Amino acid sequence: MLKYYLLLFFANFLFAQDHIEIKGLRVYSYESEIYPPIIVRYDTLWNGEPNTANDYIVIEFDVKSTTLPDIGIRFYHCDRNWRKTENIFVQDFFHSKSLSLNYTTAEKGIKGYNFHFKNIFPDPNGVVRFPYSGNYVFEIYNVKADTIVYASGRFILVDKLTDVNASLRKVLLGDKADLRNYVNEIDVEVEIPDSLSWYYVTTVDIYENWKIFYPYRIDFAERKKYSYVSGFPSSSRIFKIWNIYPLNEYRQIDLRSEKIYPNGYPVTPIGGVDKVRKFWQGEPDMDGGCRIVEEGMYSEYLEVNFQLEVDRETEQKIKGDIFIVGAFNNWKPKPEDILKYDPVRNCYYVKKWLKRGIYDYQYVVGYYDYGKDEVIVIDWLELEGNDWRTSNSYYIVVYYKDPQFGGFDRIIGFTKIKG
Repeated sequence: MLKYYLLLFFANFLFAQDHIEIKGLRVYSYESEIYPPIIVRYDTLWNGEPNTANDYIVIEFDVKSTTLPDIGIRFYHCDRNWRKTENIFVQDFFHSKSLSLNYTTAEKGIKGYNFHFKNIFPDPNGVVRFPYSGNYVFEIYNVKADTIVYASGRFILVDKLTDVNASLRKVLLGDKADLRNYVNEIDVEVEIPDSLSWYYVTTVDIYENWKIFYPYRIDFAERKKYSYVSGFPSSSRIFKIWNIYPLNEYRQIDLRSEKIYPNGYPVTPIGGVDKVRKFWQGEPDMDGGCRIVEEGMYSEYLEVNFQLEVDRETEQKIKGDIFIVGAFNNWKPKPEDILKYDPVRNCYYVKKWLKRGIYDYQYVVGYYDYGKDEVIVIDWLELEGNDWRTSNSYYIVVYYKDPQFGGFDRIIGFTKIKG
């Protein structure tokens, strides 16, 4: 009889968890919600004063649940390839979890969610600490059954211990002088102080805008056609890459007006059906970011019907499926982000539930990898075009293979350039 009650309790417990839905997960810089989640410690302002505006990240999300969920957030240090660091001396397990999260209850009449969570890390009380720089992942999980993970995300933590200078210029890739053949060439110079060994400075990653899942890598150990590293042995190292397509300015959808898009009604964007943009430049964007209506009676979720018209010539060139990516899915498409063909309207479409706000987005070509259980993006250019006039932000991080504790990856340098 005791076993029966235990099994019944466990089954009911799991059934209750199925009703918890994480929505609108965002992680961004404390400095501004339009900046990607990069913490930079030990940097200074123009006048030499410490710069603390980017010493924190914000993790924000909504929860659809009839009762307040018993959830927490836990953090893991990762190597340069975003694999969890298997080192008990690096992972601070005593200060890697937050079980007391700040939240507010949704206003009466809001149907898309019940609770809004917004928390800053590392937190002011010192519960969560990040002793070492590097890549980090976080998980939103069930406190009573910690193998249940509802959502996860990434951020970067830099200890600015080196001087990093970078420059960008437009170059022609190939012989044909065409707008679509221009790429960005980026040179990165790293000054290595005496406190660090030049031997362990071998890798630089360049993140374009918010594409935290798709870095451009320059690695001394990886011989590639369009990159190289020089300066061995030396206190100064040069990292160079010259095949970064500027692509196009992102598309944008603005859902902030309740008069244009009232609560409770499906959204058809007033701009009409999206078109393939290979031959014209888009309007200025937020470099992949978004601005959200966080709380209040109009902070509702709306069902948005995205539609894309593809010409026959482009359609025949596509080697995969079409997906939508943007600030609403952290620029990482999932299987539900695939566009389906509508023969009646002769266009592709996908429906997304988005919280009121303004979002950057675009369309990509990719496929679902069943073995990896993820969508692989193979083409950012075919549906959006490439234009040398496009403005992007490039976030450059310098990795250091610290020999302590058997070896682990830190990030010791950082700079940002616009081009």
